[in-house]
Amino acid sequence: MRTLLTHANHLYADAKQVRKMQPYPPLQTLIAAALLRSRGEDVAFFDMTFERDFEAALDEFRPDRVVVAEDNFNFLTKMCTLENRRLALEVAAAARLRGIESIVNSSDASDHPGSYRAFDRVIRGELETGLVSGLEISHLDELPMPAWDLIDV
Repeated sequence: MRTLLTHANHLYADAKQVRKMQPYPPLQTLIAAALLRSRGEDVAFFDMTFERDFEAALDEFRPDRVVVAEDNFNFLTKMCTLENRRLALEVAAAARLRGIESIVNSSDASDHPGSYRAFDRVIRGELETGLVSGLEISHLDELPMPAWDLIDV
């Protein structure tokens, strides 16, 4: 399985965050990437923080599925909800045009799954348990370290 992970938190959608220019790394997404790798999946990550050319990443990596995963514990993902939703839906549309399965996990998608009908699946609750069948997150220490190698810090 080839999985392309991304998020929909584009820094330039929030003028206040542009002024601060202190973006947060997508920690939950990177933990999911490490978890999928530990299960033998081929994983790539497209960081929407500064770029939006997601379609090029789809064409280059050619994944079996795309996962838009928001860091549910990061307050920034709750600041530009409508813009993040619009960007997530653009990702779903691009994946659909290529016949690629699309999955989303975010606090907004959990609260308003009907707004995310463009996706094949909405994961409500924990991203990790929704991506890996049979996984229970009762001990956080059992999760792998984030896949920091996938981003340019």
